[in-house]
Amino acid sequence: MSNLVSLKISDLSYTYGEKEVFTNLSFLLKQGDFTILMGANGAGKSTLLKLITRSLPIQKGTIELFGQKLARKTQKYIGYVPQSLTLQIPNFPIRCSEFLYSSLISLKTLARPYTAKEKDLAKQALDLTATTHLQNKLLTNLSGGEKQRLLLARAILKKPKLLLLDEPFNHLDYKSQQIIHATLQQLNQEGTSILLISHSKEYAIQTAKSVLFLDTTLQEIDPQTLPLMPV
Repeated sequence: MSNLVSLKISDLSYTYGEKEVFTNLSFLLKQGDFTILMGANGAGKSTLLKLITRSLPIQKGTIELFGQKLARKTQKYIGYVPQSLTLQIPNFPIRCSEFLYSSLISLKTLARPYTAKEKDLAKQALDLTATTHLQNKLLTNLSGGEKQRLLLARAILKKPKLLLLDEPFNHLDYKSQQIIHATLQQLNQEGTSILLISHSKEYAIQTAKSVLFLDTTLQEIDPQTLPLMPV
């Protein structure tokens, strides 16, 4: 395992109105870590990922990515897979290939053609997540497992150094679970740091290099002690 720090969180606190979600969270993720984030519903696991991705503003504390303070320019290091149920499917028809490539463009570059390098990156992401055959399908016609795999392909398209996943296996068929698991294992072996939310003790025990348990505060747990905990 590398000593390079992928993610550093220091004294992070967050509240919704008067509700305190978590207080003074501090932890490090090193390059090549595969960390499972666990905790009860409402403990703030998804909120934590949204803070790292800048979907929510930091209220107190600091977040650093690869030695740099969290900012717009640091988002290039992150790939993010939200819960599939939170994905807002457009009302107008959009093909899976267009959805995939949308992570590469902005309003300023909307009309430009894709480069050979971008097409190669897209092919690699589709191959790795077994979604190549979905390219010409409409996004609205995909199954839950297909959507989740396409979300993963989109998240890894730009070769992120840190991959964040919010319960990626929820409500998925066995085949999709196995494909996503194999993809994550390969990415991690290639050096990608992974922070994944899960409620599954079994998955954490079999897969995680470390486990973080969130319940207002944060506790680091040896994955092998999980069977003794009421997670």
